[in-house]
Amino acid sequence: MTHPTTPKLPALLTLILTLSLSASASTVVFSDSMDYVDDAAIQAAWTAAVTGSNPGVATQTSYTPTPLSGLNPTPASGSFMTLNNGVRYRELGATLTDSWTFNVLIQSSSYSRSIVAYLLDSTGTEGYGIRFGTALVDQYNGDGYVRITKFDNSTYTDWSSFGTGTSLTAQALSNHPVTGYEVTSAPDSDQNNATYNTAAWEDFMELTLTWDSGTGTLTAYADGVEVGSATDTDFSSFSRVYLRGNTTSFFDEVVISTVPESGSAAFLLGGVALVLSLMVLRRRH
Repeated sequence: MTHPTTPKLPALLTLILTLSLSASASTVVFSDSMDYVDDAAIQAAWTAAVTGSNPGVATQTSYTPTPLSGLNPTPASGSFMTLNNGVRYRELGATLTDSWTFNVLIQSSSYSRSIVAYLLDSTGTEGYGIRFGTALVDQYNGDGYVRITKFDNSTYTDWSSFGTGTSLTAQALSNHPVTGYEVTSAPDSDQNNATYNTAAWEDFMELTLTWDSGTGTLTAYADGVEVGSATDTDFSSFSRVYLRGNTTSFFDEVVISTVPESGSAAFLLGGVALVLSLMVLRRRH
């Protein structure tokens, strides 16, 4: 029996499967490893959002935590941004509307500080972020907390007001020492004289925030462990990445990737089902 001339079904199936996998794969749309040659270069790349200090790159690739003078741990990632009471941003080069994953390495030199990484719209007034609050040395086991923040502020005037926002999740223990050194005994009533395990230093903490474009679900992770989730559908367009530092904060390896709408992959997988049905029908004839 002669069949009409059509594309060979196995080949067509392979093509659709390939397209389906491509449609569901993540794509890196922004990356900054903070490998700048000097302060001028990083200040040119990261624009000042509000009044505050300029970011600088630590060319020596080490720093000293405020309560532990004399120690100079060296992050494995190499050079990094230092940001003291300031806010800087970079354009992503595209407007994101698909689901995304936002990764950043963060560390602090001090307690009682608030460090935030945001993905905001093209005006820098709306979006979502992940906040690392270092709290006091005798709180949260000396590890600080992480929470998801909603930013909706068109009237901010300085770096301090830029840090405000609506908390979408409760404060969750980060399980990562604020300065990288574990607190082994609590301080006195004036927050002084705490002791630390200086024999072991934990590298920068990896914070991750994901956003599902289909449901508006935001999920936060600290070193790969989920620490909070919330759903908010107010914002769906993201064009800039913002970093807010607070006496003195450190950032490195900012990576943003997207995953296409689930409907695209579902459409192609529907094509797979159709081709399989056609193959069954051909065999019957």
